[in-house]
Amino acid sequence: MDTENKTQNPTTPAVEAAKPVETTDKKPSFFVDETERFRVSLSILYDPKDGSIINIIRSENVNREQKLDFLRIDDEWFEFTVPNYSQISRYRQQSAFYSRQAGKMICDPVQFRQFLLINHLKDWSLKDKDGKKIELKTDTLGNLTEECVVNTVFKISAMLLDHVMEIFESDKQLS
Repeated sequence: MDTENKTQNPTTPAVEAAKPVETTDKKPSFFVDETERFRVSLSILYDPKDGSIINIIRSENVNREQKLDFLRIDDEWFEFTVPNYSQISRYRQQSAFYSRQAGKMICDPVQFRQFLLINHLKDWSLKDKDGKKIELKTDTLGNLTEECVVNTVFKISAMLLDHVMEIFESDKQLS
């Protein structure tokens, strides 16, 4: 076989040298943008007869084409700022307690979640019985006021708030 004298078959397309592909991919940022907001969007499935909550799921997982007479869907959202390393460290330290059984310090996940909620919840879509948006009251640092936490946030259904916080913590890998 003569490898020196190869001729290209005219029916075969010529192979061009591979060119580098230019991408406009966004590079990861290793720094937390304190102004950026993370939104948790939920769909609340409820019984229209008595308003009881049947299920709470991520909004993107809802099949809206399927209509059910015995079920209604309301969409709600919650917006958070994302904590940086210094804030997470402080929350872990302040949430820690000494466990004699374990023989070491342990971070209380409920207390840790409380810090995330109070310091990073910035807005939501919740409305009162008249359909008016319930505003969150914040202090000069942008954290929820104690009055707002006690009189508003802590009165939310545990089922709803637990779903919101679980999504926030898992999507942002906070716990």
